[in-house]
Amino acid sequence: MDWRRIYRAADWLMIALALQGLWILGTLAGLVVLGYGPASTALAACWRSMVHESTESSVQEGCWRLFWRTWRRELGRSQGVVLVPTLTLWPIVFWALRTRSLPVAVVVLAIGCGLLLTLVYFPVAAAAGSGRGVVESWRLGVALAWTRPGPTMGIGLGVVALAVVSVTVSSIVWPLFVPSLPVLAAVWSSERTLGRRQAVELDPPA
Repeated sequence: MDWRRIYRAADWLMIALALQGLWILGTLAGLVVLGYGPASTALAACWRSMVHESTESSVQEGCWRLFWRTWRRELGRSQGVVLVPTLTLWPIVFWALRTRSLPVAVVVLAIGCGLLLTLVYFPVAAAAGSGRGVVESWRLGVALAWTRPGPTMGIGLGVVALAVVSVTVSSIVWPLFVPSLPVLAAVWSSERTLGRRQAVELDPPA
């Protein structure tokens, strides 16, 4: 048994727990509705720093500052990039629950699940470039989600697994690790796509 991997996984879970706490504070700081977008973007920014840095300790020490700096910077733009698309999910869920036609409900729920998986990537898109406009960030979020659909579907399965554990084992699991762990998975999944896009932007084809 490789204890180093176990210790490293435990370290990442503790970091996920700490960032989840920051996300809750950031959401409450914006009175929930206005805090959701900047808190989610700041969460993604912290995870990107963790993934990019070789020394975890130096990043952990700066996560508090990075989170709130990103929160303040993205307070306005994140409402359009993250909050507005998230709000479109609620009418879909409402109509899926209200319809009496099973085929229609299945189609609507499938659309809702696809949108939910895409929304996980929107904070990553927002954190990846503060200079991008809202529509451009939406396009980037969709590209990050579905250029490589395998990891995105894996995130969906992971969220379902967390929900099952929360229902069957302990209800505290969900509020402790969602959205922190799904956003981490989205950051990992996005790195290759973001690297390719940045390479194209720096060296565009003739």
